[in-house]
Amino acid sequence: MDKVKPQAFYPGRNYDQRSWVLEKTESSLKQLLVVVDILNEECNENENMLDENISQNLSAAIVDLFKLYSFWIGDMEIYSFENLDVILKEGTRGLNRILNQHGIDGKTYIDSNIEDEKWMDSIKKLITLESNNRTLIYEYLSHITVKTELIKRLELNLEKVTLGELTWEEFVINFKNKRHE
Repeated sequence: MDKVKPQAFYPGRNYDQRSWVLEKTESSLKQLLVVVDILNEECNENENMLDENISQNLSAAIVDLFKLYSFWIGDMEIYSFENLDVILKEGTRGLNRILNQHGIDGKTYIDSNIEDEKWMDSIKKLITLESNNRTLIYEYLSHITVKTELIKRLELNLEKVTLGELTWEEFVINFKNKRHE
């Protein structure tokens, strides 16, 4: 089942700011977890080093950011007391382990988005009336991690070409028209 991903629209703008909000949330969470990594390393040498007030505020900020991050990736199941405990104790390593357990592959959303954009650019170049590159497009699609509506529609229509329900020309025209809606 696909996860529902929230949208973020700024007043007066007609485009979704979700990726920007997610990028800032993820970046802030990871920066705080680097602080946890450093403190864990240094606190192992000196048990009384970390002030209780600093510890409580750092933990509260991480809890809120992890909740926001879970919301913006569209996977609130990832947000649990168990996972929070792992992240607060293990920092960056803990977050990467949890992301892997939830099928996010340890890559950041931002990294995945950048890679996906590169694959999509390559796919767009293959969708021409001059040549049918269906097999190569299938291969490239297998590398895309974030299945946007455009990608889902592309996969569905590509399958229709494979089954003979849509000609290559119809596929190309449909893709070019839908992409600009």
